Amino acid sequence: MPYVELNIKDSPWKVYIVCILIILGLISRDMLGIGINKFIFLFLAIIPILFADTKYVAIFSCFVIPLYVGLPGNYISIVLLVRLVYDAVRYRISISKPGFLLTMIAAIYIFFQNYCFGYVDIYYLMASVDFIVLGLAMSVLRENMAGKEAVLFFSMGNAALGTVMLSATLSYYSLEELMNPASRLGYTGLLMSSSGANMATSIDPNFYAMNTIACISAIFLILPEFKSKLSRYLAIISIIISTGCCLVGLSRTFIVLLVIWALLWFISQENIKRAVTFTAIIGILIFVFFQFMPTVVTGLMNRFQGADFAGGNGRIELISNHFEAWYETIQSIFFGIGLFNCNTHCAPLVYLFGLGIVGFIPVLGWFTYQWNRCKSYYGRISFKEVIPVLITFISFASIPAAGAINYTLPMLIPMLIFNVSDNNGGS
Repeated sequence: MPYVELNIKDSPWKVYIVCILIILGLISRDMLGIGINKFIFLFLAIIPILFADTKYVAIFSCFVIPLYVGLPGNYISIVLLVRLVYDAVRYRISISKPGFLLTMIAAIYIFFQNYCFGYVDIYYLMASVDFIVLGLAMSVLRENMAGKEAVLFFSMGNAALGTVMLSATLSYYSLEELMNPASRLGYTGLLMSSSGANMATSIDPNFYAMNTIACISAIFLILPEFKSKLSRYLAIISIIISTGCCLVGLSRTFIVLLVIWALLWFISQENIKRAVTFTAIIGILIFVFFQFMPTVVTGLMNRFQGADFAGGNGRIELISNHFEAWYETIQSIFFGIGLFNCNTHCAPLVYLFGLGIVGFIPVLGWFTYQWNRCKSYYGRISFKEVIPVLITFISFASIPAAGAINYTLPMLIPMLIFNVSDNNGGS
């Protein structure tokens, strides 16, 4: 029998095991009420971050970042930063000069602006570090053509997030009670106030909708790339679970985005048979939803009846108010009113009004750089390959998704659909 050397560092199993342990820990803490110190979760996250191969560190980050709402995310990001910077210096993670400059300019600008406005707590200061962490992680994923794995692990992390949040909330509220807008799934402080815990896994329904639409649109496009049945089943199960949690969360934004995505997907299909099959599947799913989830259907209908579409449910007024504050002086136009002083429900405008023109340009350049580098691995891009980024951006532009790593990553996930094969390219 030939001798085969097992490189434990390259083995992904430590990542799989830690992912399972984190999910079990969150369920035990939030659903069963078992007291688990946050540093235990930090210790679990440190295992793959410090001891796995760099490729699996980046893949693991896609799983764990969506769960930051229930984990000591800032501490995990610091460990991620140390590991990725170490590998960048020692093993030279490839990043071009434009990418390096855009990342550092955006990070330094946000850091000093937060300092000037008095936002010196760790949560606010980490907003600048996040661009470095994500920039290095994206570079690793591109170099290793690990886009497929990144999308899958992000989808599983998002499904775990929804499962833990829903199961924990149902321990205190019935499904009928969650159909009330005042006690919606993921409503701010709802789970923490009910459980009395200092930390609970909970996320605003519209932010969860952004995560989910990124998963659905990306996975539907690259599903044939999953060669193993296990990966394919995990991908499908993940988006089914996430979709179910979104529906229970009564997110009108999600329903609108889902309809837009379905229409764009149908239009983009060149294969008539595939388009008809897709339409039939959608029809069956809608029938099943109406048949087996009548309580949720009623809740959603009530939500849409009370919607203020003309005013964007208050979004237009918020944009107008923050625009006036931003446009008040030359200084505010160029240098912003402060990233965390701006709460308009449109992430691109949060960056523009909050950072000003001077800060907005490198941030926009950073996102554009990530897009350009991801698609540089691909050949000719068709409309259907743009849909995941487009539909996720619409969601991104409907909420204040700025200033936190777990609200920035969903915009990057659909870009990784171009990094699922063995094509050659730069990082």
